[in-house]
Amino acid sequence: MLVTCHLSGLSDTRSVLDEAIRLIELYQTRYRDFTVAHFHDKYQDEHQGQRSYTWLKNQPQEHQLVQKAKKKGAHRRKRERTPMSGMMLHQDGSTHQWAPGKYWDLIVTLDDATSEIYSAFFVEEEGTLASLPLR
Repeated sequence: MLVTCHLSGLSDTRSVLDEAIRLIELYQTRYRDFTVAHFHDKYQDEHQGQRSYTWLKNQPQEHQLVQKAKKKGAHRRKRERTPMSGMMLHQDGSTHQWAPGKYWDLIVTLDDATSEIYSAFFVEEEGTLASLPLR
């Protein structure tokens, strides 16, 4: 079997090439159904591999034995603000020394679309009850 190895920035030493070839053969023969993370664990525990997860992950990827992970999902992308006032409100609190020797939590409620501040008040400690109006 002919195996080529891209060394991913490491010096071109025979031991690195031998390790990469051994790793590819091991993956193909014994660990084909493993995820790269599980293969990395086995490689370290049972085969005394010392390479990083990233180096190990790149070898099967470069030989098309495993697919590269898809890009992160839409929930990780920054969204544009929706120009609908009042549709989404944010509430956040932060603790600071607002007066000498006095630490309070400032609770601010603001509109996502316009950044308009609807309310801002101090409380002793941030929590659900501090956000509810008193009756």
